[in-house]
Amino acid sequence: MKNREISSKLLEKYIENSATEQERDAVEQWLNAETFDEVESSASFQANKEQIKREIWNNLPPGQTEKIKRFPRSPKTFRYAAAAAVIFCLTSFGLLHLLTDSNHTASSQQIVQVCDHPTFIPVENDTEILFVSETSGANKLSQKMACKEGNTYLAIKVKFRSEEKLLVVNEKDIQHLPPFLNLYIANQIKS
Repeated sequence: MKNREISSKLLEKYIENSATEQERDAVEQWLNAETFDEVESSASFQANKEQIKREIWNNLPPGQTEKIKRFPRSPKTFRYAAAAAVIFCLTSFGLLHLLTDSNHTASSQQIVQVCDHPTFIPVENDTEILFVSETSGANKLSQKMACKEGNTYLAIKVKFRSEEKLLVVNEKDIQHLPPFLNLYIANQIKS
């Protein structure tokens, strides 16, 4: 059935859902025409075409509108869809990267409790370590240090002029400490 054979009776049958499959296809083809100007019809029918089109669309049975509607194929639509997809991907990648970095930073910090005796801490990964200790006066000492993979660090409480300090040093740098600190550390290790 061709577009020009569509009559008001056929449209009524379509709306009432009593049209044959072939008649339904003809009406749907007519509805999907690029413009109504492509459809050949009488002059009286042309005058009411927009009203009739609205009535048909409004009276379609459920599920029929998905079958009839088609995706607009303009190049602008594809450009906008492509731009939206690119923006979505970049935003997702950026957020994933930020979340991964913040989780990595948060999980790479360690806390080490330093007692009265020297504490040696071997470091397996580059990490930030917070060394904490309590003084005899119930005050807390703390020192944060960025520690490098493969190094061992010494943490020790040192009394200097009746004040307690927390000393954290790379094991390789112990020899560069002042002699009285070397002696103090050696005595602490022996005891």
